[in-house]
Amino acid sequence: MVVNANRTPLQLREPAIVAPTLSSHAKLVKPRFLLEFLAVGGYLLALILILLQCAAVKLFWFDELFTLHLARQPGSLLTNLVNGADNNPPLSYWLTSLAITIFGTSEWALRLPSVASAPLSCVCVYLFVRHRRGTWEAFLAMAGITLVAPVWTYFVEARPYGLLVAFSALSLLAWQRRWWWCFLLSMTAGMLTHYYFVVPVVALFVAESVQVWQSRKWDRGILAGFLAVGLVLVATCPLWSHTRQTYQRGFWAKVKWNRAAVESTFHEFYRKELTLPVMIAMGMTCLLRRKDETEGYPFPEAVAVVGLACGPVLGVALGAKLVGAFYYRYILASIVGFAVLFAYLIGRTSGGHRLGLCIASGGFVYFGLVGNPGLALGYYRQDAKEHEDTANFLAEHTNAPIIVESSFDFSRIWHYRGRDVPVRFVADPALAFQHTKADTVDRGILALSRLTQVPVWSFEEVERRTITGETLYFFGTATGWQAKEFERRKWSLTAVATHPKGTLYHLHRGE
Repeated sequence: MVVNANRTPLQLREPAIVAPTLSSHAKLVKPRFLLEFLAVGGYLLALILILLQCAAVKLFWFDELFTLHLARQPGSLLTNLVNGADNNPPLSYWLTSLAITIFGTSEWALRLPSVASAPLSCVCVYLFVRHRRGTWEAFLAMAGITLVAPVWTYFVEARPYGLLVAFSALSLLAWQRRWWWCFLLSMTAGMLTHYYFVVPVVALFVAESVQVWQSRKWDRGILAGFLAVGLVLVATCPLWSHTRQTYQRGFWAKVKWNRAAVESTFHEFYRKELTLPVMIAMGMTCLLRRKDETEGYPFPEAVAVVGLACGPVLGVALGAKLVGAFYYRYILASIVGFAVLFAYLIGRTSGGHRLGLCIASGGFVYFGLVGNPGLALGYYRQDAKEHEDTANFLAEHTNAPIIVESSFDFSRIWHYRGRDVPVRFVADPALAFQHTKADTVDRGILALSRLTQVPVWSFEEVERRTITGETLYFFGTATGWQAKEFERRKWSLTAVATHPKGTLYHLHRGE
């Protein structure tokens, strides 16, 4: 065989690689983006609808009546707060005032700012986690925000705690993305919502200090956010200084700086005997970037997340050493740190496997959108039924004035049934402190009476009415401090009828 020397040998060619065009890339990305949008949007829509249902069913309780009547008087809000009408900064009342101006004073309308804070918190946590860890873990963290019942409760309450979570989550996201304008606004709004917002501020400040130590330079926009917190504290000094002077001595919830107080605060979030400090230590080691991991949290972000989760430690210290008053809902923003930590730990445990994350997300969604709402709706309906039953019990036995021992029962019956059930409350901060070492409720009732016409009596008023022969009744227990004070003043309590909530007594002067 003769080979033609003029012909070059045939060479094998590799198949040509055609770069994807913009349209083909969009075809690949669009279904995934659409699925993500539907999953996140569907979760948020379901969350909002369920929260609104709970907000519409739940009756107002004692603290929410302060929000209602302060929001009805936005023009004199600052004056009322300076005079001790309530113990929070003004922003939550302004937002509530806007809501009831538009939608009326129904239960769900008054709670609309808190309800709106839930999806805002979830979106911020989702975007924070997605930026580093992807969509699956982000969805798990988002669902973790509403996983626990205590957090769920305060998203349907007309108080500032839901907003506290939302502004903390927004501040964390803005700090991560270096959105200085958003960070400035969220930090200012958070500090105008609740004074314990200083707890997440401390966590973010420590994280920013680590960031500065690494980069050797300050971010002026982020620094402006921290300066804004200081300016807000100075501007609101007349409000929180009056609260501290008036309520600190006899506040109903005191705390001591010890291990038991910190652990009990952690357990309040989950109501389980978990050693959460150990879990946080584990989370800290996991959040640090490993050599074999390409998508982890940078060290400053790890510090921020763990700092938020350490809210119970910071909150107890602040309450015990500086404020003199503390309850776990004041540091509810810790759930932001917990949600990110739990999602990360589950993601690492599953090796980032989508099936594992999908199963975990399903469990979080079920308990957050089915379990908690089911328990909450059942409780709220039963609570409303018991309230109506108590009011009917009192109305059936007398139409004379009834002094109610419990401030919570009194405030509800007065608000919902005050026209046909003549309930009264006897308030005396000095005597309350003498008997119980706490006078917060009595001070609060007197403050509420300055906002609206609450039927509050003194013991002297009761004595004057009994002297004139007016028939009076007392509903409560014979062991409470008010009953003991009646007996000390030589008044007799004669049982008339018994109810699960207490006993109805005829109150009259003894022989």
